[in-house]
Amino acid sequence: MSLVELTVPVNFLRLSKKLFEINLDFPTGPAQHCPTDSKAKESYFGTFEDPECPVVHSAGSGLFVAVYCITACAIIFTLLHAIHRRHRFRREARSLGGGGDAEAGRRDGALRVAFGEDMQAQGFQSSRLGSVALVALGCFYAQWLGLYLVVLLDYYWECELTGLNNMCFYGSYPVFGSYNRNSTVLFGTWLCSLAAYSHLLVYSSRLRNFYRLPCAVEAAQHVAILLPPEADSIVVPRPRWLVRQQRRLKARLGESRPRRWHTAPLHRAASGAAFVEFRCARYVLRDGRFVRAEAALVGATLSSLVAGEAGLAEERRAALLSEVGPNRIAFDVDPLGVALRKEFFSYFYLYQFQLYVVWLWFSYVFVALALISVVLLAGLANVAIARTNQRKIAALTRSATRCRVRVRDEWLTVPSSDLVPGDVVQVRGGDWVLPADLLLLSGGAVVNESSLTGESMPVRKLPADLAGGAGSVVYTPRLHGKHTLCAGTTVLQATGGGGGGSADGSVTALVTATGIDTGKGELIASILYPQPIMYKYDEELPVVVGLLISFALACFVAAVELMLHNGASNTFVSFFAYGLFTISQAPPPWPRLRWPRLR
Repeated sequence: MSLVELTVPVNFLRLSKKLFEINLDFPTGPAQHCPTDSKAKESYFGTFEDPECPVVHSAGSGLFVAVYCITACAIIFTLLHAIHRRHRFRREARSLGGGGDAEAGRRDGALRVAFGEDMQAQGFQSSRLGSVALVALGCFYAQWLGLYLVVLLDYYWECELTGLNNMCFYGSYPVFGSYNRNSTVLFGTWLCSLAAYSHLLVYSSRLRNFYRLPCAVEAAQHVAILLPPEADSIVVPRPRWLVRQQRRLKARLGESRPRRWHTAPLHRAASGAAFVEFRCARYVLRDGRFVRAEAALVGATLSSLVAGEAGLAEERRAALLSEVGPNRIAFDVDPLGVALRKEFFSYFYLYQFQLYVVWLWFSYVFVALALISVVLLAGLANVAIARTNQRKIAALTRSATRCRVRVRDEWLTVPSSDLVPGDVVQVRGGDWVLPADLLLLSGGAVVNESSLTGESMPVRKLPADLAGGAGSVVYTPRLHGKHTLCAGTTVLQATGGGGGGSADGSVTALVTATGIDTGKGELIASILYPQPIMYKYDEELPVVVGLLISFALACFVAAVELMLHNGASNTFVSFFAYGLFTISQAPPPWPRLRWPRLR
């Protein structure tokens, strides 16, 4: 996170001080109540200020003392943590041979290590000072919601909601004392909160790690993974001129877009190896880099696999289990709080929320409540549908069973989660769901593969055949499909040459892949993490939205010019509201604009 981000609360403080223009003295008495008869209301509505009814004191001054204190605390603790973080960063970079100078301390890549093939990772540790600063920053973001609530309560203090048409420009305004001050606070809060929440959305993936201390990955508690750029396939054969200009602008601004991070806790295996779970796969720290723990026998020939029919030693099985992890797909249903955050934490809902606040303030109570209800119900429906789909996927990953495994020429019964590549297991029939990908060594089997391939007819599997030089060929499930039993499929019948092979293990198979590396795991991974594709509609929609907003701005400027030419007396509030209402009708309520991509 750059130092520019640290100045955001400072800028908010300066902006609020200019917009609010509120005396910081604590009130000494209540606000003066203005007359509320019909004649006085008409006069009050016409001028928004009754000169014969001045407001002496305002209770809102003390409120903004709290606002300034919260903002100051967020700034102070953030700066203290930034200084401490910078010194820690330079010390860690110096210990790793990065020089430790000021320039090295500013480079984020000083402590990064390779993660997989095309990603990078950086380690972080928790910090007490960072936790305090994060709490202060949370209070800083939450204060805008509190200000909205206070402004609306102050606005509706003496408003009578008698029908669909309600005008609440009159009243006593016990907190801020007058309509003008109430309106100034509202729109000042509106601008500051919009900037604050936009900043939160842009840096949401990096904000928590900023309040942690960078360190070497060997001593880290959390690992931040820098995700690679999405390789979108643009299906636009002949782009229009505006689309081409948009692409050029995207190319220029591509480096300035915030980079996406995924943070995961760093775990320790029983053997002491450090690993991270990322996208249902395990990455182990080896020689200063994270490598994929391959839970599959890759590159082995068919003859070498058949030669392992004696099974693995117990020590070897324990070492493999500690390295590749249990035989499961690490996917869980999102908790309700996480699902709600993923759904509502976006620019679409921020855009809607900012509009609803203004509509409520302008007495469009019933319209705002109706729209809020529609958006909330739609969002909750999306959350319910997403969690239902996650439960279905999780049900596919949770197939626990018991298996007979050969260990040192002895058959042992172990849970399917303890299977590792190289194990020799006994295959049994009777609708047994296979827990891993297997290479059939002896006997035969009839398998129902409809769960993976959609084929309704059972398929017969034969043991591996090494005749004709087939043993020198590298084993692949696709090439040797007639010898492969896929995870998630059902064994209907298992027959062996020794009389069924039920008790003597005559129908045996070698575990070739477990977990996410199985055919079933690859299918689930393709569902959970699909390759993003951009179509013509996705690329042209931002251009259309930009044209609509430009047209709305032009209409707003023209309308204001006509009103001023006709001698209409308008305040900043009326111009601001009119412009906001005009522009809000331009962009469509589509929550997932492809550009700019700020996820």
